[in-house]
Formats: sequence, C-alpha cells, structure tokens
Amino acid sequence: MRVPALAALGLLMTALLAQNAVAAERSAVTSTASAADSTGGVQLAAANDNKLTIVEELRTLLERQPAQERQLQAQQSQIYQQQQDIADQRAVLQQVQARLADADSGDVPASRADEPELLAKVQSLEERLASIPEDPRQALDDPEFPGSFGVPGTNARMKFGGFVNTVLVEGLDPLAINDRFVVGSIPVDRALVGAEKETSLTANRSRMNLELRDKTALGDLRGFIEGDFAGSGDTFRLRHAYGQYRNFLTGKTWSTFYDPQAWPEEVDFEGLNGGTILRQTQVRWFPELGKNWDLQFAIEDPTSRASEIDLTGSPDENDPDFNPDFGRQKQSPSVTNWPDFIASIRRTWFGRWHLKTAFVLHPVKAQYRQRAGLPSENEWGWGFSESGVVRVPWLDERDNIRFQVLYGEGVSRFVNDTNSIGGQDAVFTPDGSELKTLPILAGFLAYQHWWSDKLRSNFIFSAVDIDNESFQSDSAYKRTVRVSTNVFWSPTPRMDLAAEYLWGKRVNKNGDDDDASQIQLATKYRF
Repeated sequence: MRVPALAALGLLMTALLAQNAVAAERSAVTSTASAADSTGGVQLAAANDNKLTIVEELRTLLERQPAQERQLQAQQSQIYQQQQDIADQRAVLQQVQARLADADSGDVPASRADEPELLAKVQSLEERLASIPEDPRQALDDPEFPGSFGVPGTNARMKFGGFVNTVLVEGLDPLAINDRFVVGSIPVDRALVGAEKETSLTANRSRMNLELRDKTALGDLRGFIEGDFAGSGDTFRLRHAYGQYRNFLTGKTWSTFYDPQAWPEEVDFEGLNGGTILRQTQVRWFPELGKNWDLQFAIEDPTSRASEIDLTGSPDENDPDFNPDFGRQKQSPSVTNWPDFIASIRRTWFGRWHLKTAFVLHPVKAQYRQRAGLPSENEWGWGFSESGVVRVPWLDERDNIRFQVLYGEGVSRFVNDTNSIGGQDAVFTPDGSELKTLPILAGFLAYQHWWSDKLRSNFIFSAVDIDNESFQSDSAYKRTVRVSTNVFWSPTPRMDLAAEYLWGKRVNKNGDDDDASQIQLATKYRF
C-alpha cells in the first residue's frame, strides 16, 4: 500500500505547482496584454486552456484514488482466501493419502468423532429399507436400488430378497391356536372347548420376494411379488403382488389404511391385537406433495377370509347355521358392489418422526337367512386412524415410540384380532329386520430401546374394545388386552436371534374373562 500513497503525493505536488504556474502566467499575460497583437493573444489563451484541462484531469485522478485503493484491497483479500482454500485442500488430500497408506499397511487409525454417528444413520436407513421392501411409497424415495443387478438385454434391474425364519412357540396356557398368539381365541371356558397348552416349531414364516424396476421413456416402472409358506400344509401363500407406474399402483399389498413404518418389531407371526395389518387387492394413487408429505387415495377389495356377520338371537340346534363352538349363528356376508374407499396423509418431520391420518369407508352387506329369501341388508362402516413414530433419545438416540389409535363402526376387519376371529363388523337384530354396525376402539403403544448397536428390545401394550348390542349373546367378544416384551440380538446385519414373552386376556360381554401367556424363540437369516 506504500507505492500508491507515494504516487498520489507526487501527483498532488505536481498539480499544485502546475496551478501556481498557471496563475503566474495569467498575471503576466494581463500586464502585457496591451502590447500583444491579436494573433499572439489567441495563441496564449489556447495554451492556458490546455494547462487548465491538465489540472482538471489530475484532480479527477486524485478523486478516484481512494476507490482504486479499496478495489486493490478486495483483490488482495480474495487472493488470500483462495490461498487458504488451496492449503485446506492440500491438507485433506494429505490426510486421505495417509489413511490409504495406513489401510494398505494394516494399521487403520481411529475414526473421526463424527464418523460413528454417520455410520449409525446409514445402517439405520439400510435396516429400515430391508425391513419393509414391499412399501410402495418408500420405494420412490430410494432411487439407488441397492443389491440389484441388471437384466441382460434390457435397462431393467432386478433384486431377490427374503429370509428364513424358524420359530419355537411354547404355550404356557391352553390356547385355541398353538403356533401364534391370537388374543381373541383365548378360551374363556376351557372345559367347553377342550383346549390344551401345546408347543409348535415351524419355519413356514420364511419369505421370498422378487422386485424389478425399469426406467422407460414413459416413466419409472416397478413390480414386486412376495410369498411365504404359511398356507395349509406349509404351502406357498401369496402376500404381495403388484405393479407400480410412477404414482399409480395396482395389485395386492398392504392396505392404504395401514402404516408399515409405525408397526413395532415383534417375533409373533399374528401381530398386535389392536393394530391394523391387512393386505388387500387395490388401485392406489399417491401424488407428489413434497419430500415430507405423503398423500394416498385407494379403492380396495372389501372382502376377507374372516369377515363374517354375527346372526344373534335364540340359537336353534336344528338350524344348519347354528355353530355350537361359539353359541351363536353365523352367516357369511354377500358380495358387495362397492369397494373400500380409503384416504390417508402422512407428515414427516426432520426425517425422524411422522404422523399418519387415515380414513376408510367400508361397505357391509349381508342376508339374515338366505333360504328364507329375505333381501340383503346394506350398511356403511367408517373409521379413522392416527399412527406414527416419535424419536425419544432418553437413553439412546435410536430409541422411539410407535403408536396407533383407531375408532369406527363396522370396520372391525381393519383391526388385527377381530379380523382373525371374524364376525365383528355388524350384527343383525333378533328378528333379522336390521343390520347394525358395531363400534370399535383399538390401538397400541410400543417403546423400542437400543441397548447397544446389536441389541434392542420392544415393550408393547395393545387393546381392543367393542361396544356390544344388548341383544348379543353373553359370550360375544367384548375386549382383549395384550402385553409383550422381547429382545433382538443381531450379531451381523443379516441375522437375528430373538426371544419374546406374551400375555393376553379376553373379556366377554357378560364380564367372564380368562388370560393366557406364551414364549416364542426365533432365528432369522436374511438374504
């Protein structure tokens, strides 16, 4: 900065000398003006004007000097910053080269402080993607498609997946079903049904799936198919089979009413009594609303294997519809002309927790006595659900709470326990003149705690309550409660060893109740 200052001082002195010279010359010109001829006067005036112009130019340069100095300072600061950036890049490059050299020599230095957290987040994401690969909406957020391979001769990519799951179920009390824990099947009068406690060892929960994705000129295409071996006699059973084009889906998969990300981790194949876990054939549309919003609309198949309609009244043993095991009459519903209408919206905050709201309209159509030629009765069931996941880093950053609350009328088939035992959507009046939908309240609350990177536990409470009609039988399903806790150990990401304890209680309409408990041990190998 000294050279510009000295130059400015020299220019200033030169300007002052020039200005004094001009003033002296003007004085001399004035004193001798009478002796000069007209031509000489004009020439002297022109010379004076040129000198004045030079002075003005010098003055302008002096006025511009501060701005030029500021510009020069800014350029020097920019050059200094660039030098610092180059030095930082050289330091990073030297660190990378040093780590590579250490890796080659087998002496790997300790990780940086932020690396474990980053690796934990990546592992958590990978585990989440592996746990619910059939979730259509989640697949849109995963453009990488890890683990896939190219299909020869096409632009498509394919991936095989699944797991081998072996479970030992030890009943501590008599249950009507021995290979899982169905709370609604707990016999309140065990002497009547003759239930006994049993042990079951099975691998029929193992699954296989195949997924294909293709990027075409029309948009992204995706197909997914999955099955297990839980059919009769360990036969293959279809779980999911659907095709996906952009934001449209057709086929069989989880109901839009279900929230797969909020479902707790369990060993039991049956699942929570008060939660929604249902697969249906459907047509679904899920438009893009942004990264943190998920809006879905669907029409779905309204029938299921267990959706029977209770026919109450005085049981008649001569009636072919009389069921002595349940003490009531049962009649399967007629096929309805309307599908289930379902809409849901999910909001995610910070990629860590979410809340999903879902609403369903479910048609209920049944005939009291088909042989009597009575017309079918039609009613509409309805229900809404709130579910979600909340991160609670009380003991570990990965700890979380998962929940669901469901309420409605005529939608018992959307609740796991009542869907399994059937007959809880609606009930006929004793004379068969009216079909009444049954109100139901259900839900669950689960807390997951991570003891370490490989060990975690889940503590779960779930319940179902039905508002019975006064004319229903005393043995009608009224309430169930289920409590469970488990521990999962994953020595490698592809393997789980787990143990679970379950306790449940069933209460009938007349207040009679009984409880049962069960222990389950499992191994799972993913591929």
